[in-house]
Amino acid sequence: MSDNSTYVSELAAALQRLVAELTRATRTSLGNGGVDITPDQYMVLNVLAGRADLATQVQLADELGREKTVVLRQIDSLEQKGLLERIADSQDRRRRGLVLTDEGRRVHAVAKTIIDQLLAKLAGDLPAEELRGVIKFLDEMRAKTRSL
Repeated sequence: MSDNSTYVSELAAALQRLVAELTRATRTSLGNGGVDITPDQYMVLNVLAGRADLATQVQLADELGREKTVVLRQIDSLEQKGLLERIADSQDRRRRGLVLTDEGRRVHAVAKTIIDQLLAKLAGDLPAEELRGVIKFLDEMRAKTRSL
């Protein structure tokens, strides 16, 4: 078995650089597209857009893999912008859930188009098999990280 410790260190640095550059490019693309949300706020909208049921703040933080306090700030900001709202759960009035407003769904759709176009520029020329491999690798890394 070969020693891959050098490559593991390089992988960590490469992932950090990628996240920083992708965040910068996403922020720029959203701004150029006239969408007044951050990449982190887009992630919140994206999770909520994909849910059929109410999401609590705790569930949202868990799905995003983020600290609850960080997600709470994003939720507060998105609520102030009129993109999401907190509503009482019909099964348990003490529980408050998060849902997108009509404007939140509209902004999400525009932002998703912009981000999809950005990602197509970045990875659209890779063969499908290679993209599947990258996605599989990233999903496996996330699963391992979550189990720590």
